Amino acid sequence: LLGLESSGWAKEEGGATLSLSTLAFGVTYYPGETGFLLRGGIGFASSSYELELSNGFTQSKTETGFGLQGAMGYEWRLTQKFAMGPQVEYVYLNIGGDLVDTANFFDATLGFNWYW
Repeated sequence: LLGLESSGWAKEEGGATLSLSTLAFGVTYYPGETGFLLRGGIGFASSSYELELSNGFTQSKTETGFGLQGAMGYEWRLTQKFAMGPQVEYVYLNIGGDLVDTANFFDATLGFNWYW
């Protein structure tokens, strides 16, 4: 299956927020007759930093770069065009900027997939 994948991470501390995200073209492969799946994607990555200043103003900076995603999971078909299931994903970002040079993170999600 071909699709558009998105993933993100954010942390807020002391009035400052750092966000990392990807938007990738993804391919999902089902290696057997079960619902087990492998997913990979390549696309755009971004980092965003926002700081609330004491005078009520906000200072922010956004940088973009390259991102990769890889996941594995299991999917249960609930109807012919709808499925859901858990997955574990690894995300790598190469932004090469002032905020973030490279970064990576894992996440666990419950996916809801609609098929046409």
